[in-house]
Amino acid sequence: MIGSTWLYIQLNNSLAILSGQIMTPGLSQPVSIQRDQLGAVTLSAANRLDIAHATGFVHAQDRFFQMDLLRRQAAGELSELLGKTALNSDQAVRIHRFRQHANEAFNQSPQPIQALLIAYAAGVNRGLSELKSSPIEYLLLRTSARPWQQEDSFLVLYAMFLELQDSQGRFDQQMGSLRDTLPPPLFQFLTPSYTQWDAPINRMDKPESAIPDTVADFLDETNNRKIRAKEKSEPSIDSPAIGSNSWAVSGALTNYDSALLAGDMHLPLRIPNTWYRLRIQWSDSKKRDITGVTIPGSPLMIVGSNRAIAWAFTNSYGDWSDII
Repeated sequence: MIGSTWLYIQLNNSLAILSGQIMTPGLSQPVSIQRDQLGAVTLSAANRLDIAHATGFVHAQDRFFQMDLLRRQAAGELSELLGKTALNSDQAVRIHRFRQHANEAFNQSPQPIQALLIAYAAGVNRGLSELKSSPIEYLLLRTSARPWQQEDSFLVLYAMFLELQDSQGRFDQQMGSLRDTLPPPLFQFLTPSYTQWDAPINRMDKPESAIPDTVADFLDETNNRKIRAKEKSEPSIDSPAIGSNSWAVSGALTNYDSALLAGDMHLPLRIPNTWYRLRIQWSDSKKRDITGVTIPGSPLMIVGSNRAIAWAFTNSYGDWSDII
């Protein structure tokens, strides 16, 4: 009973502050933090730096352990927190020296970006300090949370790079199989550097390639081989095809005259969610009102809408590695 009571108190004390006023240095003017019935946060402030500070505050209150795992994953420092189970992962990542690159990236950033990250880091550490108890994960691991540094936001971005890119060389393996299997003209046709649908924004249009004459004969023979192989094999259920789902629909086709945008970031569902829903409002030369999702560890709105345009992104699946 005593243990259960203690655990309940610690869990309750580690929850975010939902009401009241907090005096905190680093803000030029008061900031309002409001939550709707689903817990989604709206921040209202006088300027972008105060918004960054407040974003760090709510990120730390709700998701600090998630942020900590992301920066440690990229820096190769998970084993400091989780022990030997993470040692192999750390050894594989440390060779990239992402923490050093994060420091260099911060030092080389323009002054407004540095100011944004400094304000965000101050907000994170303030939000962490306002919790009555450390996030429950640190109590279970019998350790303490380490303060957030301004360069840690770059480590979060590096962690997303590691998440989204192929570390096993599967792309090169697939390209090698295609090259060894297909007639050269067909291989060149199917693996262009880019097409008219994904041309660079500098308008370096590439002429369309004609379909090679060998395609029909090759496909007919391939299809015949599949039919013969299927007749000899036991019935099986094909695995679902994996694809992307990024698209936009004109406002002329919606019921509310505004366009509809869908983005597919190629990330798995997980608990907690990768994303943190947020609405930010401030005024500089004009009133700003942006709604979307952030990633805990960064002050930026990754996907969202500013009431005039909406934006999203998807993974490029670039060829960033080679098999040796």
